[in-house]
Amino acid sequence: MSSERAKLSHEERTSAEPRQQGFRFVNIAKIEEINPDIRLLKLSVQDRKNGLKFLPGQWLDVFIPGVPKAGGFTITSTPSLAQPASAAAGSSPNKHIVAPLPPEVSPPLIELAIQRSANPPAQGIWRARKADRTQLAVRVGGSFVWPPPVPAPSNVLFVAGGVGINPLISILAHLHETNALPALCTRFIYATKAPATGAVLFLDRLLRIAALTPNTFELTLCVTGQAKHVERVEAQARQAGLRNVEVLRRRVEKGDVLTCVGAQHEEDSDVVVENVAAEVLEERRRTVAYVCGPQLMTDEFVEVLEEVEGLGKERVLCEKWW
Repeated sequence: MSSERAKLSHEERTSAEPRQQGFRFVNIAKIEEINPDIRLLKLSVQDRKNGLKFLPGQWLDVFIPGVPKAGGFTITSTPSLAQPASAAAGSSPNKHIVAPLPPEVSPPLIELAIQRSANPPAQGIWRARKADRTQLAVRVGGSFVWPPPVPAPSNVLFVAGGVGINPLISILAHLHETNALPALCTRFIYATKAPATGAVLFLDRLLRIAALTPNTFELTLCVTGQAKHVERVEAQARQAGLRNVEVLRRRVEKGDVLTCVGAQHEEDSDVVVENVAAEVLEERRRTVAYVCGPQLMTDEFVEVLEEVEGLGKERVLCEKWW
């Protein structure tokens, strides 16, 4: 079933997802190479008066000249940056501290993280250059968003694998910008492969948020890859000297995820061990989990979290782009 789904275009796979009416137009304002496989694109919104409205976590249908079908790319910036410059400048004092803008770029804009891929739309954007002044037609869509479709939570768990961090960094940065993080108990698990050169996508933003929110935010990095590359990533994380940042030199495991919601599982088993105190159950009922990553990881962690008493399907949210 998943192999058949993989053959579908982005628009076909997401046909049941909500979408805004009509198209907006953007131009490439800046291209930044994060590592050999990932680039960040800042896209200037042509409608400078009204900007672009979206919810944290949503994606864009992106129509690229010369590519017959639209690609789907998650917005990694916050909604505030897509507002006109006058509106963006007048809001939260924490504005843009997570990802300061270069002087040559100004709101309204949106940011995309593009991974090198054989996918034709991704190839089309990967080949684009700022000097080409390519105009892209875009349309906002998606339901994997903040706020969640449950009563306002007190606890949030984010589980990201690879570029699955894209919607989650938009949500997390939005919570920071709106001063919501101090009132939330937030745990962020990020599983990633250390690149041979360049940086881990958004690690700098995560460390910045960890430094600014030491009492209510915890970050766990599960880093794999060649030892020397893992050591370089670990050194970057530890250099910050943050007690709320943990680095594990291995893949993320079910136990890591379950610990964040006060649960355990038997070794070499899928059985979740539960002996739940009333206060733990109450905390879980005020918790929401966002999971986004490769298919096997997402399916496994969503399934195990949904089995945790007090969470259930309505509090375990996931994004599936495959």
